[in-house]
Amino acid sequence: MKYVFIDTNILLNFYAFHKDHIDKLEKIINLMKEKKIILILPQQTVDEFNRRREDKFKETLEHIDSFKIKFATPVSCHGTSEIQIIKDGIQRVHKALKNLHNKLLKQIGTKSLPADSLIYKIFKTADIIPISDKLLSIAKRRVDLGNPPGKRGSYCDAINWECILENIPNGKDLYFVSEDGDYASVIDPKNLSDFLKDEWARRVSSKIYFYQSLSEFLKDKFTEVKITAKEIAEEKQAIEEASSERVTTPPVSALLRMIEEAKVRSKEMEKFYKDTGTSPLVSIIKEAKAQSEAMKNFYTETSKGPLVKMLEEMKARSKEMEKFYKDVGTSPIANSFKEVKAQSEAMRKSFKGLSSEKK
Repeated sequence: MKYVFIDTNILLNFYAFHKDHIDKLEKIINLMKEKKIILILPQQTVDEFNRRREDKFKETLEHIDSFKIKFATPVSCHGTSEIQIIKDGIQRVHKALKNLHNKLLKQIGTKSLPADSLIYKIFKTADIIPISDKLLSIAKRRVDLGNPPGKRGSYCDAINWECILENIPNGKDLYFVSEDGDYASVIDPKNLSDFLKDEWARRVSSKIYFYQSLSEFLKDKFTEVKITAKEIAEEKQAIEEASSERVTTPPVSALLRMIEEAKVRSKEMEKFYKDTGTSPLVSIIKEAKAQSEAMKNFYTETSKGPLVKMLEEMKARSKEMEKFYKDVGTSPIANSFKEVKAQSEAMRKSFKGLSSEKK
């Protein structure tokens, strides 16, 4: 018989899984009934699950409602059959989203989703451990001292941990299933915190085994339960996608239908765009491309146009003027300057001679 703790986040993840993964919860129930495992289930875990369940589905419903398709019809395409196909397709998608919202809302309210029935069956099968005032006080002191698990100001993880320590028989190993980083080592997140491992060994005198998914635990300790590496990888991927999008996806009963409808619409749109090779929409694009090419050719041709020719003529004249000024060194004008200079020199000498005679 094995003592097992399954954290709230592991249970909530099952809302993101396909049906073939959800059946692992059924296997846990069977193992509990066969007395092969004893589930340590604090009231804190149940309360946290019920609180966070609605928050998760609130995100899902908001995600569905935010999905809107906007399409502005080009003026030249009004009245075409292709545009009508697009409008009809958009209306069908919006209607399907609305129906999905209403159906999911009803299933959430009645707790009739596939994962719901199995999770609440686990709660009913296990012995829920109440939270005493003494245990709450110990958990608060633990957080105030800054000891893991949990963050300062939040007592949830500390209550669960103290509840487990108080209720597991001394010397019994524990199989701890959680993806909560507050329990994990900061150096190696796949392992439990060294502080918690040391505390466990000191207070319970046994070993504690840390798993990040239910599939990993079942595959490791119950070989009769068929779990493949592919299933484990798919679960991890589903968890990562749900975390990155901050949305917990509804189970297969609702999700796969939406995906299949989206795939059909996608194929219709793909066919439409192939067919529009001769449609007004593509014709407009071709015309715009042709105009762009014409503008490109225009600017290329202007390199030989009138403006450039005028500039070239001005440049040629400038060179002619430059050559002219160089040539004037032997031109009639230059000769005139030379004659004036010579006459000036003769006059100077004449005046110099007259001054000598007077002396």
